[in-house]
Amino acid sequence: MASNILMGIACVWLALASTRTYALFIAGRIFLGIFEAPIEAITPSTITDVFFLHDRGLYVSAYGLSVLSGNAIGPVVSAFVIQWRGMRWAFLVVAMIIAFSVVLMFFGMPETKYIGTRASTMAPEQTLYAKGETTEYRQEIGAESNAATNSVPCQSYASTLKLWGKSDPSVSLGRAFLRPFLVVVGGVRPFVVLERHTWCDSSPTLRPTVSHSFTNFHYLIAGSSGHRPYRFDSSAQGLVFISLFIGSLIGTYLSGPIADAVANYFTRRNDGIREPEMRLPTCAIAAAITAIGVVIAAVTYNAKTHWAGPVVGFGILSAGAQMGATLAITYSLDCHRELSAELMVTISAIKSLVAWVWTWIINDWINKNGMLTVFLVVMAINLVVYASTVILFFQGKVLRSWIHRTYTTHN
Repeated sequence: MASNILMGIACVWLALASTRTYALFIAGRIFLGIFEAPIEAITPSTITDVFFLHDRGLYVSAYGLSVLSGNAIGPVVSAFVIQWRGMRWAFLVVAMIIAFSVVLMFFGMPETKYIGTRASTMAPEQTLYAKGETTEYRQEIGAESNAATNSVPCQSYASTLKLWGKSDPSVSLGRAFLRPFLVVVGGVRPFVVLERHTWCDSSPTLRPTVSHSFTNFHYLIAGSSGHRPYRFDSSAQGLVFISLFIGSLIGTYLSGPIADAVANYFTRRNDGIREPEMRLPTCAIAAAITAIGVVIAAVTYNAKTHWAGPVVGFGILSAGAQMGATLAITYSLDCHRELSAELMVTISAIKSLVAWVWTWIINDWINKNGMLTVFLVVMAINLVVYASTVILFFQGKVLRSWIHRTYTTHN
């Protein structure tokens, strides 16, 4: 709630600053980035708390779809808004959407945090029968379990609207703040950094903010002052993102239900025991789709073909990006569920850093070496990252065991 409210304030700030000084605008962007980041960590970590393991891939892919499709649909709408009403109204429209979202969250997402005795998820008779206990003892334990369940007081709807609940004495806010740093530099979770799909954050077709999207697509589709292949105006540039949205939908299906089906297949072959690495074979599909999308987009753009060539390539690339991002997040959460929030903070920080560096250098790099070279280099980096999943598939369990022992020792 706090991050959304402050994001809305930042959008109003940017709307006012868009017609004033550049320094004021950049300050507003920094303010927006600070309070936009928590959303990327809260949602995926909540998925691990709410949904079962065999459904998790589907819901993580749905989350990924909301992010990437938002990056695709947002520029389509804002392109027309900017062309017709100017940059100021683009930010004001976003501020209005955030305000509506805050109202929905307040009234539609009640506080459900519970601290106290929980009933066992297994039937008491089954649990105690395996231990050879008596019938009378089973009944006694069952009564205690039911009593614990029935003792939870019902809350009124008004009481669920409060923004916080009881504090958990076992949770240290200081440790929670420091753990993401330990994930990166403390040796606690060293291979989490390698689990992030590179192309999703480095492709100029998939920027996490509207302005970045327009910056890069303006260069690619409209062209720089010395290189104008298609001369698209703002609204035409926005329509290009429809291709990315369609690609995201396809990638969502492939990385959600298909990945879950692949993992379930390997689970059955493993006598019903699920391992996080059983999702990784789907990365082969993601790698192939990514490579195909890059080749089509880069080659057709370089050859100055009809605009449909690079647009179709960007759509295929978007499907691969969706798959890579979803599979990386799902695998990370499956491996380290107890650090779900810290993992998402770390992944979001790395993603933002890569996105910032990429946006800083992309135009100069394309000017110097051309789009074909740039895209093929980044594709090669992605294929190397994907190839690392072969090692994780066969040795991931060993690495996770070592990491768990190290983390336990450090704590």
